[in-house]
Amino acid sequence: MAILSTNNSNNSNITKHTTINAKNFIPSIAYALAFILFTVIVKIVDVQAIGPLSSEIGFAKLNTAVNSFFSEHQFLGGQNFWYTLTNVFGIVAILTAAVFACMGLLQLIKRRSLLKVDREILALGIAYALTIVLYVLFEKIAVNYRPILEDGELAASYPSTHTMIVLCILGTARLAFRRYIENRRLLFTIEIICWGVMALTVLGRLACGVHWLTDIIGGVIISAAIVSFYRAAMKDSSERTTSMKASCAEKAKDKD
Repeated sequence: MAILSTNNSNNSNITKHTTINAKNFIPSIAYALAFILFTVIVKIVDVQAIGPLSSEIGFAKLNTAVNSFFSEHQFLGGQNFWYTLTNVFGIVAILTAAVFACMGLLQLIKRRSLLKVDREILALGIAYALTIVLYVLFEKIAVNYRPILEDGELAASYPSTHTMIVLCILGTARLAFRRYIENRRLLFTIEIICWGVMALTVLGRLACGVHWLTDIIGGVIISAAIVSFYRAAMKDSSERTTSMKASCAEKAKDKD
């Protein structure tokens, strides 16, 4: 009976270490569902032909009011300034992702196993993959069209994929930096910079006139889903590692 009890306990511990805690992923799932719901609403609420070439846009009155406001009030250097600035932020985000990708590649070469690559890097890879898939998807599927023509043609506008890329990369990066930067002052400074770049990207994509307000909102919501997924994956992995270490310590104590 004692042997049976020990085996059952070991099996329970193994299950505990390998089972994903679904509660950690509730925020990510909630954001994803919110994005789907908001997308549906954008397609059916106040749809009017207010876009270029009489293209139909959801939340027409709200989008028109916000777009007109930024067109009439040229903040700082105006639309060209904000367009250039947000493009620079996009490059910064991509370079940040490239740095983590290089870190992962070097670890893979050195450790000779994908499973030995830092979990933070692996989770970032999954988050980046999701971002790329969504980027390609929404470049092909036109939920809304841009307020301006691109090369004389309509272009997909919803969600703002530029906003999504910057928020997803820097939003996950600021969490990953906590693993690799020990200096608290430097870490705090980098996190402030990340938040600042993300905030200015959201504002800038509106101010430069290439997106409707609903495009930006959609980009923010889907970004929140991906960043929440990354946070949940890290928390889940940490909990399982802690549980496993505690179990190993308990077994060692029992042997003694």
